[in-house]
Amino acid sequence: MVARLLLLAVLFAKSAHQLVDCQSISAHVLDSDSGIPAANVKITTSMVNGSQLNYVYSTQTDSNGRAVVTDPNGQLQAGVYVIHYDAKSYFDQFNSSNQNLIAFFPYAEVKFQIDDVTVPYEVRLLLNRYSYTVYYASGEQVATKPNGVASSILNGGGKLVMMMLITLLIARAYLSS
Repeated sequence: MVARLLLLAVLFAKSAHQLVDCQSISAHVLDSDSGIPAANVKITTSMVNGSQLNYVYSTQTDSNGRAVVTDPNGQLQAGVYVIHYDAKSYFDQFNSSNQNLIAFFPYAEVKFQIDDVTVPYEVRLLLNRYSYTVYYASGEQVATKPNGVASSILNGGGKLVMMMLITLLIARAYLSS
């Protein structure tokens, strides 16, 4: 049993590492309402050119809430990027006759600058209907610890973020009971 768990851990780590190319920008989206990865979030990446946005790539998150958001065949360039996360369409997929999950923020848009194109970048988004939080996972953390939120926020001074997540989960469990 332990051997199977170790094998699964190695396979997961390997597949997550393959997702993050050294010259790419990736996204990881978590639904903080449900506590699960946000699958099928539509994402568009653009690059700032003066007062204009130049389209770079469009995709959507996989079942683990992850996506490479730059063209896998393209070359990453230094500059200012904008990632547009379509929150409205994500929450619309859960709407039914008995529940109406309206996103107060129809989208989240993150603008950031890349200077070193030799490392991978991961922009992480914690998303719910009424708020979103964005944070950056550095290239070293993404490349060496690709197995989820906890492993990369505990490195690099993200302990406060982890404590906030734990507090949120405890409060959610208390309010649900």
